[in-house]
Amino acid sequence: MNRNDRSAGLATLLGVALATGAFAQTPSSRPIIYPSKGQSAEQQAKDETGCYSWASQYTGFDPVKALADLHTQQAQAQRQTQQVQQAAQQHANASADAPARGAVGGAAVGAIGGAIGGNAGKGAAIGATVGVLSGAAARRQRAVEAAHFQEQQQAQINAQQAQLQAASQQKLGEYNRAFQTCMQGRGYAMSY
Repeated sequence: MNRNDRSAGLATLLGVALATGAFAQTPSSRPIIYPSKGQSAEQQAKDETGCYSWASQYTGFDPVKALADLHTQQAQAQRQTQQVQQAAQQHANASADAPARGAVGGAAVGAIGGAIGGNAGKGAAIGATVGVLSGAAARRQRAVEAAHFQEQQQAQINAQQAQLQAASQQKLGEYNRAFQTCMQGRGYAMSY
């Protein structure tokens, strides 16, 4: 079996993979190809190779390349998702010590205010309590912002993937129609 025969067989299988994978067109399986004019298996392999080449050239869509691109795009989307999750986690972690910072800052301000009023200890305690509460509120706000950021970024990644999938889906449909037309022109009955 030469390289072109392998490409045609792979293209036929890839049409199936693309149709049932990320480019889900219909729940189809490998196309059924019947040699209506009694063609041999060797002739059928040659015809599939020829039709693969013609359909790829005619439509500008190569299912072999599309599958490789699909894997690359999926890996890239996975990396982007991980980066978004890490960024959100870092943002959330950055605010983890907000209540403690608030308590220290509030205690210092309260001690100064309390010293002016004659009771630095009571002022520091009140200031620390206010600081803890404001720090906790700031932490919650940052966590909400981080979650919102993560949702927006993930929605953008998902929208890009859906757009790529829709475009590839359309191109796969065109390729399948061209391949089928070519095979029928060479005397085969074919259905997906």
